[in-house]
Amino acid sequence: MKIFRSHQHRIFVISPFGPWFETKTWDLSPTDRIIGEAIEEGLVSQRKEVFKMVTKFDAAAISVGPDDILANVMAEFQKLKQRA
Repeated sequence: MKIFRSHQHRIFVISPFGPWFETKTWDLSPTDRIIGEAIEEGLVSQRKEVFKMVTKFDAAAISVGPDDILANVMAEFQKLKQRA
């Protein structure tokens, strides 16, 4: 990222969140749901830390799921386009 920023490139990180793509909650038993939610909490906190590091490089980073991937990417792209 340092190299891209040193050449004045804008960085835009699109980060699909794996658990949101892998399984639908209605397919899981109650026990599996609880375990999945615990794992998801840990992953979300790790992602927040990574996103903090990414923003230090003046980069945009978004998490996307299967239901909102296109809408979020287009909205963020429009924001970046207006900044330029």
